[in-house]
Amino acid sequence: MKRRLTLGVVARKNTWAHRTRTLILLLLAAALTFCAFACLQITKVTSLGTRLAEERLGADILLYPSAAASKLNMHKLIMQGTPVSVYKQRAILSRMTDCEGIKTVSHQIYVLDQTDPEHPKQIVGFEPETDFALRPWIKEGNAFILREGTALIGAKVNAAEDGSVSLFDKPWLVGAHLLETGSWLDEAVFVSMETLKKVLVEAEKAGITSYESLEPKNDFSCALIRLENREKLDSITSWLNVYVRKAKAVRIDEQLTGTADGIRGHTRMLILIAALTWLLLLLAMMTAQGMMMRQRRAELYVWLSIGAHRNKIGGVMLREAMLVYALGALVGLMLSLAASVTLKNVLVGSIGLDNLTVGSSDMIIPALCALLLTLCGGCAGMMLAVKREMKHLGGQMLLS
Repeated sequence: MKRRLTLGVVARKNTWAHRTRTLILLLLAAALTFCAFACLQITKVTSLGTRLAEERLGADILLYPSAAASKLNMHKLIMQGTPVSVYKQRAILSRMTDCEGIKTVSHQIYVLDQTDPEHPKQIVGFEPETDFALRPWIKEGNAFILREGTALIGAKVNAAEDGSVSLFDKPWLVGAHLLETGSWLDEAVFVSMETLKKVLVEAEKAGITSYESLEPKNDFSCALIRLENREKLDSITSWLNVYVRKAKAVRIDEQLTGTADGIRGHTRMLILIAALTWLLLLLAMMTAQGMMMRQRRAELYVWLSIGAHRNKIGGVMLREAMLVYALGALVGLMLSLAASVTLKNVLVGSIGLDNLTVGSSDMIIPALCALLLTLCGGCAGMMLAVKREMKHLGGQMLLS
């Protein structure tokens, strides 16, 4: 029994009969898919990386008790907080609720463990539920939850063999680690306010009485403030210095603000370059389609001479395009997926964001988008080429 000659069968036979033409279009489709996937992955990873880098800049404003102003070295101030042994009740910050434009406020308390005079430890009580300055530096990732009774240690703090760190002569289990920051954070130990309360009990047992009146839930040494819009940085800093009494507001440095703006600008430029690269490749493929379609004018004359409708001719050409570009897109997709792990490692390594992770599930959407972009772009280009050639023929037929 002979196989029925359908438009799909004609398209497959036509594709197989002109292997050179098919191979050229297939390679162009593979290159287009590879470029689309690579551009999407670069954009995704770089966007994640630049956003994380911006978050690592820390707070927009630091708010200290006025008594701490004389103890601060403004040249060594970092926006993750700078230790000062000053404690005030959070009640003095109540006016902050009247200030519009504040997005998040997180408190810190600084305590010094001097039970070993040769190796004092800086202890920082912080609020994991509101913290935004330390979290981007946590080696275990942003989603990590620090359990009560455990400590977060800096990169240069050595834990004991049993995975603990000693605070006021008592071991505390290490629950997380900070990446190296190049600042005092590398030598500090961080605990939640609930854990800090227990640490202060151990300090009292060790004979240290300077923290007896300190209440972690009600006191603070520094308030870290993140704004909804950095353009209001000057006005909000001035407002805090005027209306929040007994406190000193210190804003982010101009250079850091410029760095954040540069990071966002770099991401936008990269996305634009990626999109232009893909459009250039699509234009190259459409140009190749147009050139090849001009060489197929005799074939179009034959279709018209046997009375084929223009829609039927377009259907055959569309099926050819879908077959070739689907195969090419799959080839390009396999190549791009094989290269994606190396690409991700190179990008992450070049940016220096060790805790930035992009899982396999994050590749599915870019892969599907790259596949659809190639199929839609290729088929649209083919139909435009067919329409242009059919218009050029003007309904004439070649009879032989």
